[in-house]
Amino acid sequence: MNKKKITEIVHFILDIENIHTSEDLEQWQQNKNKMLGYVTCILSEPTVQIATQYILDNENIKHKDDLIYWCGLLKKHKLYNYIGFMASKHCKVLTDYRAAIRGYYQQKITGYKQFKHT
Repeated sequence: MNKKKITEIVHFILDIENIHTSEDLEQWQQNKNKMLGYVTCILSEPTVQIATQYILDNENIKHKDDLIYWCGLLKKHKLYNYIGFMASKHCKVLTDYRAAIRGYYQQKITGYKQFKHT
């Protein structure tokens, strides 16, 4: 594994989660493998859909309100930043990767209206 890339990933997560102390880290971690899971997912170079599903599953986001709570003050920018980092190669080839993320999570979690395409 590329040590520099792992360090970059860890710093990204610590920064976006606003983790500055060991107490912050303990509070963020629901289990000892959470950080390792994110690092492993990022190193696999996932698509936008796989990265989004990974976050929905690992952060237990099942409803629109869960997503709003998880995003906090950063609102949807937190999700977009995570996915932009996790699936950076795929995001670069998409015209609007945020639209791809939105379209995916709105289909996968409850609380959003589903429209029929005509």
